[in-house]
Amino acid sequence: PTAPNGETAMSSDQPVTDTWITTKVKSELATTDGVKSMDIGVKTIDGMVTLTGVLASDIAVKKAVAVTEAVKGVKKVDATGLKARG
Repeated sequence: PTAPNGETAMSSDQPVTDTWITTKVKSELATTDGVKSMDIGVKTIDGMVTLTGVLASDIAVKKAVAVTEAVKGVKKVDATGLKARG
């Protein structure tokens, strides 16, 4: 089965859900160098992911947003609540 965007779905023909997106974003952030995933709150509503928290640097914030945008099913990323220390 294929997802609406043409990619092969993970396990079933179910559409990508907000819960799946949140889980996937969290796991991607956890493996991203320089990003403390425990410091980031992730909430997904209708494919729009809201990131909140405080990270070590602007670069970490940019990385977190880029990683989130790359996750399948993410329509938009709201990182206004994600700040850099200092």
